[in-house]
Amino acid sequence: MPELPATTIIAASAGILGSAWNSGGQAMMSILAIPGLLSTTSPMSSQLLAQQWAGIYNRGKVLGPQTAVISLLGYGYLMYDRSSRLNSGWGDYLCAMGLTIGIVPFTLIIMDPTNQALLRVAEGSSSLGYEAVRELLNVFGITEGCQSFNFYLEPGLGSPRCDLYAGTVAFEVASISPYEPYTWFDLACGDPVKWLAGH
Repeated sequence: MPELPATTIIAASAGILGSAWNSGGQAMMSILAIPGLLSTTSPMSSQLLAQQWAGIYNRGKVLGPQTAVISLLGYGYLMYDRSSRLNSGWGDYLCAMGLTIGIVPFTLIIMDPTNQALLRVAEGSSSLGYEAVRELLNVFGITEGCQSFNFYLEPGLGSPRCDLYAGTVAFEVASISPYEPYTWFDLACGDPVKWLAGH
């Protein structure tokens, strides 16, 4: 097998590492950051809780798109290189590019209402109570976590489901809050609906 050119190796590394970095960052918001924010036992105002979330969110909002551009450039070069050498097989790279930028419509359509509500509380222009902010953080954590995994249309339902670890557990995603172990989220039509079980 002939050696790959250095430019191909660099482009592949940029594409794959950029995608992995973004996906990992989104997953860590759900796995580490949100549970950490929700685990506080000290009295705290809803605005302070939202401001802590906003600090993390705003850093990700700056770094995520930059990494996505690097990833897109890597996949774009691979697509160009493949099509110019073989005149075929570039569809996989086009698909990877589409999945890389798929975060944008997902964020704008599904996550933006939750993000904007939390940002308004952080700025002080909304007076949501502490429990309402905790619930918004729960919704954010679930949707952000699902954003880092795969989505598919469930046969017969036509509604998006999150495919966690290649299993069909999206219909019953355990709550990320250690204080609400029986909260499940159904992501039908992108609208998280809370189901309480075991009560």
